[in-house]
Amino acid sequence: MLLLINPPNPPDGISNKDTMGGFGQVYDDMSASSLYPLDMLYIASVMKKNSIDVKIYDCAAMHLSTDELIKIIKAAQPKILGVRTSTPTANWDISVIEKIKKEVSVQVVVFGPHATLFAREIIDNRAVDAVVLGEPEYAFLDLVNKHWDNVEGIIYKRDGKIHSNESIRIIDDLDALPFPAWDMVSTDAYSSGEYINNQSSFFTMITSRGCPFVCTYCPYPVSQGKKWRSRSEDNVVDEIQYLMDNFGMKALLFRDPEFTLNNDRVMRICQEIIKRGLKFSWRCETRVDTVSDELLTMMAKAGCVGINFGIESINEKILATVGRKSIAEKDIIDRISTCKSLGIKTFCFFIIGFPDDDAETIMDNINFSLKLQPDYAQFTVYTPYYGTELYSWYVANGFIEDNASSSLTSYKSVVRSKKLTMTEIQKFRDLSSKMWEMTVKLKAYPELAAKAEHLNAIKATYWYKISYGCYSFYKRIRNFFIAKLIVKRANKKTKAVINE
Repeated sequence: MLLLINPPNPPDGISNKDTMGGFGQVYDDMSASSLYPLDMLYIASVMKKNSIDVKIYDCAAMHLSTDELIKIIKAAQPKILGVRTSTPTANWDISVIEKIKKEVSVQVVVFGPHATLFAREIIDNRAVDAVVLGEPEYAFLDLVNKHWDNVEGIIYKRDGKIHSNESIRIIDDLDALPFPAWDMVSTDAYSSGEYINNQSSFFTMITSRGCPFVCTYCPYPVSQGKKWRSRSEDNVVDEIQYLMDNFGMKALLFRDPEFTLNNDRVMRICQEIIKRGLKFSWRCETRVDTVSDELLTMMAKAGCVGINFGIESINEKILATVGRKSIAEKDIIDRISTCKSLGIKTFCFFIIGFPDDDAETIMDNINFSLKLQPDYAQFTVYTPYYGTELYSWYVANGFIEDNASSSLTSYKSVVRSKKLTMTEIQKFRDLSSKMWEMTVKLKAYPELAAKAEHLNAIKATYWYKISYGCYSFYKRIRNFFIAKLIVKRANKKTKAVINE
């Protein structure tokens, strides 16, 4: 029997292993929503299709402790224990595995993008028996059915020695995979949260894998490859139909790194959704330059209620240094405006702390986000994900100041740039978050005023005072940081002159 587990949450946060191309994140907010472990569900469906006994325990979503997990494993007595790990939880997950091995005799197989990159380090741990390299669905089928000497894409132990069949598995025909084993997890453990307005009966789906773009900071091409592989539109809509008919799905989050890479394909998916009369709310993630107004209109008709757009930075030079194509500000504004007119909420991502970022470029991004006025803007710090080209650059130039894998959450700064310290980058990130928290709260005031008739008389004056106060606060904070940087640089120059 195969038992698949997502280990318990680390003590200091909520683990989401499905984000960042599978390298994962850890949220400080203990109320954060958990995403379905899609790779585990796909592994389980392949096992079931081949009549292999399999069970899943997503301990992070179920809030199970390590002791509770060990009891479950003892009762199940699996032949193989598949353990999903991620970058920020890697050390914690290994500690959980070590506790399990002290209590239970079982073959432990670790998988996930982080495990693929650090297979040699992970297999060196005496508690680990094998590590899967690449996409895990068919690897686990072979691990159960074959002698491990004949299984491609693994590093494993036999007779106390380490052996390897190191070809990394990539699945080209995604339509050949059965639908995820949705019946093996409790949907009550997962919430759409901020993704789709806390709607119930929430599911996630991935319709393509891989990303052909050359952004040097992005973990998706590392974990999924640069070759873009997609499911057919009929296969995608068939799963949507299956989820609605069997689980009453009302909300769906597409987990593709680049959902609208092929506009014609997405157009056909939307047309098929409309043709079948499927009514549900959905959200996706994409780039501003890979979606047209025509496609947005069709997406809205098919139930799209939100899009996550990766903006990252509006500075052409900053983007050029990290391999990202720049997009004209007007085009970004026009695309967000089209979404608003269609009732599609927008969530825009920005990154702080690229190599050439300074106070001015960061404040330009913050200022642009306020001008753009999406429904929400998220500012994360640049995170040196293992395996990316930019990670190698940061290592070579000595710009990484916190090497702990547990710190790679995208919310905690671990690097310095050419012009900013790690602490300054963190302060700018915290500032941007606070400003957007204020912006979101301010947006609520017109609604409150409309519901309370007696506030109408003072609505305009009250809004003006709050808005002006927010703008003044922003200017003071901006000027403070700029002044601080100017003084710091002046002091350096003065010391240099004195030393001469």
